[in-house]
Amino acid sequence: MSTNSQSPTGDRTSLDGVHILIVDDSDELREIIEFVLAARGARVDSACDGAEAISMSQTTSYDLILMDLRMPGLDGRDTAAKIKSRPSKTKIVALTGDLNAMRASAKDSPFDAFISKPIDPGNLSVSIINAVNVKCS
Repeated sequence: MSTNSQSPTGDRTSLDGVHILIVDDSDELREIIEFVLAARGARVDSACDGAEAISMSQTTSYDLILMDLRMPGLDGRDTAAKIKSRPSKTKIVALTGDLNAMRASAKDSPFDAFISKPIDPGNLSVSIINAVNVKCS
């Protein structure tokens, strides 16, 4: 994974070679995140709910999964726990509007990191790079 090239959006947080699954029930938010990450070189797939995310994670190896917490049906926490129950090196990052509550319950959480909503494109890239242990230059 290279982080040295400048992305089309002008910052130096390239995600070249990082394969990411976006899981959110909001079509609009998935499209925005996909655009931001693809512009930085990531390979991006998306799922609209927890069941689809579990299925996709069983057939595809992801470096990172961005998971909304509040989704109809299987919520983000339960979906992440099911994905983490299988051996995998995939990191799962929670997308939440209540970052303080998530941090307070972090000890029992299936998530590797948390990103607050609304999404800040610059923060999103840096958080992802940190989560997949890629060094930014």
